[in-house]
Amino acid sequence: MNYRILLIITLLFFSCSEKKNTTSSLLDFVPKDASLVVRINNLSGLKSELKNNEYLSLLKSSTIYENVFQSIKNIQYLNTKSESLLVFTELGKENFEYLFIVPTSEELYKIDGVKNKSVETFTYENNSINKYSVEGSSFFSTTIDQTTIISSSQVLLENSIRKTNEPSKNSRLKQLYKVSNSKKSATLFLNTKNSN
Repeated sequence: MNYRILLIITLLFFSCSEKKNTTSSLLDFVPKDASLVVRINNLSGLKSELKNNEYLSLLKSSTIYENVFQSIKNIQYLNTKSESLLVFTELGKENFEYLFIVPTSEELYKIDGVKNKSVETFTYENNSINKYSVEGSSFFSTTIDQTTIISSSQVLLENSIRKTNEPSKNSRLKQLYKVSNSKKSATLFLNTKNSN
């Protein structure tokens, strides 16, 4: 009888052990040299606001506008209701590439109706990378710890994969992120040290 009670207590003790959280924060995937981080709380709302913004419509003929919006045009093929991050990092002089960081979901990509598309898969440091070619432009994606990382640059995505196990050192960004308004469609964080 005493053995049964001891067995039950032992089972309860081990079954009640604290579960370790192995999921990562979206901020863990932000490169330390990022120039601009956009916290997106509502992607469809942000797309609508950008489309209807009077100030941005005045800039449409500028080179900067054209370069930025050309580089992120593949985001139109993404569908998420989750909080996400759009991160711009300079790769080379005045060449900004992006990372789009979002919790993984089954309905993230909306490319089923697109006729001119292809998907290639390859491996980098034991991570599967998909290269999507859609309507003449390409983007890359991988999934790490239930987080999908999408990039305009294979090099930037590979850098993110390599640095996944390094602890994040963006303490100021984390502090700002905590106090930012989660009710707005988006919040911008500009790193003045890494932006021109």
